[in-house]
Order: sequence, then C-alpha cells, then structure tokens
Amino acid sequence: AVSLEDALDRFGRSYARTKDGDAYTAARMLAEWLRARPDQAAAVGAAVKSGKIDPQIHPAVFLALELCGTDEARGVLANLVRDPALSEANRARAASALSDVPRPTRETTKALVEASRPNGPELVAGTSERALGHLASRSDTLEPAVASEVHDTLERDLAQAPSTSRRIDVIDAVGNSNDKRFVPALEQ
Repeated sequence: AVSLEDALDRFGRSYARTKDGDAYTAARMLAEWLRARPDQAAAVGAAVKSGKIDPQIHPAVFLALELCGTDEARGVLANLVRDPALSEANRARAASALSDVPRPTRETTKALVEASRPNGPELVAGTSERALGHLASRSDTLEPAVASEVHDTLERDLAQAPSTSRRIDVIDAVGNSNDKRFVPALEQ
C-alpha cells in the first residue's frame, strides 16, 4: 500500500543512514517494494529521468531495478540503456545492471548489443560491451540461442573493433565471458 512517493522517501532515508550512503540496504528496500508493485518500475525509471531522485543515489536505484528481478524492471532497464535523453552515466549503469538481472532474456541481449555499437557514446558502448561479456559468462542462465547470439556478437566485435579503445573494451568483454573459444582470436 506504500505509494511511489513514500517508497522513494524511505529509499532516500535508508541510503542516508550512513555517512557515505548505504546503497545496498537502500537498494534492497526499493527492490522489495518493486517486487510488490512491479507496475511501478517504469515510474521509478521516470523519477530518475526527471530528476525527482537525487543523482547521488542513482547507482542504488539501478541496483534496486537489477535486484528486483521482475519482468517490468528488466524492461525498464532495457529501455533506459537505449534512452539518449538519459545521462551517459545512467545509461551505463542500466547496461551494467542488465548484465546481472536474475533472468536475462533475448530483449536484455538486444538492448546491450544495440548500446554496445561503437557509433554511440563511448561510456555507454564500452560498458554495454563489457556487460555482454559478463552476460556470456552466465550461459547457464541464458537460453541457448541467446548465449549463441552473445558469443557471435563478441566474436564479431573482436574482429571489427575500429579503434584501440574499442578493442580494449571488447577484450575486456571477452575476458568477462570466461569463454575459452576466444583464445585463438585473442592470440591473433
């Protein structure tokens, strides 16, 4: 029965309990509320975008959306990583959170692949690439077709990285994947 405003107020107070902020406790509290009110995930994302939530605690919001584990929260993260109106830092946070959602889907992968394209903002593209690598390391939680798509994307990106910084992002992603099939390509 707690409203969005009350939940965000409690979230902010929970975060502020310690001098440096208690992001994990605050995120867990907001994640629990989001599990009870999955229809409010989009409203939480909108509150981040509108500035209703203090930017200092945005990382904890993205952690809450990740931990919550609902389809709605996963969808909000996928939309946020794609949203050019959102700050690059928050888009990167959404990408990182997407790589750790409890049940990654084809949509999760698609959002990260789109955001990892080198023609986008470098912070978002690099973080999304590394998130793809992390997602690949979780192949046991992925549908086989999704795991194959992530591997193929990383393989393509490794072969086509247009710059040194981009190559570093892809190599980092490949390392995150812990996939031995990349060893020959890395040796080249």
